[in-house]
Amino acid sequence: EGYKLMVITGIASPKPLLEYLNTFTKEITHLSFPDHHYFSLTDIDRISDTYRAVESGKKIIITTEKDSVRLKDVETTDLRYLPMYYLPIEIAFLFEDRKRFDDLVLHYIQYSHKIKDKPHHTHEYIESI
Repeated sequence: EGYKLMVITGIASPKPLLEYLNTFTKEITHLSFPDHHYFSLTDIDRISDTYRAVESGKKIIITTEKDSVRLKDVETTDLRYLPMYYLPIEIAFLFEDRKRFDDLVLHYIQYSHKIKDKPHHTHEYIESI
């Protein structure tokens, strides 16, 4: 409570994430990058500068799990000392379809294992589902 957030996103639609974070605080500074963005040293400098410009003793950086991996790939220590956290990715199934999904995957694996020497049959299998 009372924290200012700096949010870093490299996703196609950051709006749901920002709406979710707005339930915790209205003090959000958002740095948006293109979807699947690979961060450069220039980006890291921009992130560090923006973080330092946020006027508060209580501030943290939030990013997505996907972006945190790409941020770690940049060879620099500038972000290592900043309070950065990521939101983990969660998967949810619509209409309680998890069992059907699991069954389809397991059936596909079993079927493809039986015909591993004949990959051209995979298309026929998918059509039969």
